[in-house]
Amino acid sequence: MNTTAATTSAIAHAPGLRRAARDIVVLTRRNLLHTVRLPGVLLVSSIMPVVFIVMFTYVFGGAVQTALPPATGGKYVNWLVPGLLAQFALFGGAGTASGLADDLAKGTIDRFRSLPMSRVAVLAGRTFSDLARSTGTLTLMAGVGFLIGFRWQTSFLGLVAGVAVALSFGYAWSWAMAVLGLLVRTAEAVQAAVYIVVFPLGFTSAVFVPAQSMPHGFNPSPPTNPSP
Repeated sequence: MNTTAATTSAIAHAPGLRRAARDIVVLTRRNLLHTVRLPGVLLVSSIMPVVFIVMFTYVFGGAVQTALPPATGGKYVNWLVPGLLAQFALFGGAGTASGLADDLAKGTIDRFRSLPMSRVAVLAGRTFSDLARSTGTLTLMAGVGFLIGFRWQTSFLGLVAGVAVALSFGYAWSWAMAVLGLLVRTAEAVQAAVYIVVFPLGFTSAVFVPAQSMPHGFNPSPPTNPSP
């Protein structure tokens, strides 16, 4: 009896799960196409990570080099690039919040609600599309890092695992930013609210300089942040 009931329940839910998966794929594709059709946004989001890597490597590299731990191989770029990968995975949540706020302001989400589609697809499609964009951004950053001298000091699998952790963290953070986008509702207010949260998390960390060089009051923060 219990086995029959469980089987019946699974059959009843299967079409709903398939429909939800299909809706998520459709909305993920829709969000990615929207990004591609905004070349200005695409260009800026591609240039900014490159500027960060090049600028901080050559501005801070000489001053910080002597304070680096042996694991960096004596090169500041080996310290900087992993931290920036984590930081830009964090910054990717800003796109989630502003995208949802923009859809709310334009009435797009209201139109989605009137359609026979899965409710979770709106949020999942947005977060998956932003995960795809973050993957592209982090790949670009790693490529630029290699060009200016970055070399991993662990195994290749360790490098891949580190990038996967950064992307997983960024994906989880994008859900928190999705809630913020739904609550704040206007793109302008979302941008201000996101950076009030993201900038302290990103910059009071050991991304740019070792934690030992910071004032005593900041020492508890960097070890708890997901960056080197």
